Amino acid sequence: MTIWSSRPRVAWCATDPYPYPWPSVVRPDYLRYAFEVSLRRLRLDHVDLYQLHRIDPAVLVEDSLGELAKLQQEGKIRHIAVSEVSLA
Repeated sequence: MTIWSSRPRVAWCATDPYPYPWPSVVRPDYLRYAFEVSLRRLRLDHVDLYQLHRIDPAVLVEDSLGELAKLQQEGKIRHIAVSEVSLA
């Protein structure tokens, strides 16, 4: 189920849980593609918060976050969050 709000100041989305194991596809090109598809599907021009849930050990975190930062600079993401990460 996808939920969206067109309230002027808030936009969020939630999706059904993906069956585990959750794929860690965070290549920069895929992140951009998936994000753009989600914006179109949700009929939004930006989201207030994008949360990167998984880090792919095969991809430099700088590359993944760098692509999200580009989307943020383009005005498509207001805030970026990460989860399930550590300094190790």
